[in-house]
Amino acid sequence: MDTVTASAALLLICMILLGFTYVHPIVAMSIFSVALAFGPLPMLSSIPLAASNIGTTILDITVGVIQDRTPRGTYDQVMIFLVAISGVAVLIAAVIWVVNRWVYGGILEMNTEQRKPIMEAKTLLERQDREIRKGVGRTDVWHPVRKRGGGGG
Repeated sequence: MDTVTASAALLLICMILLGFTYVHPIVAMSIFSVALAFGPLPMLSSIPLAASNIGTTILDITVGVIQDRTPRGTYDQVMIFLVAISGVAVLIAAVIWVVNRWVYGGILEMNTEQRKPIMEAKTLLERQDREIRKGVGRTDVWHPVRKRGGGGG
């Protein structure tokens, strides 16, 4: 998740360099290549092909409409739009990173060996919950979330 956040930040830097500075475009495009390799590509490969193609198509059309409506047909408004979208990507990546780190304990970054005991414990808790709801099995099974009335838990 750290690489996704860093990749989104690199994308934002790249768009700012391309749109609002006189830095040679090869510098910005090199940064863009690195950002694309570490961030969006792994995420895009996990999304069904149709969904990622729809997003690309909508973005292409939106950029075209923005450029057509810009006086003299320049890319000024398009670059502002792309910087804004890159900023949103940075925010979303940061939120995902924070939620993964502090709510889920970093499970999205764990390998299979690290994740397996956590998933087994979760499966056991779910099975115990189902049994309790059905009225089958013991109802005095300890549950880390559920509070017991009376004598503590």
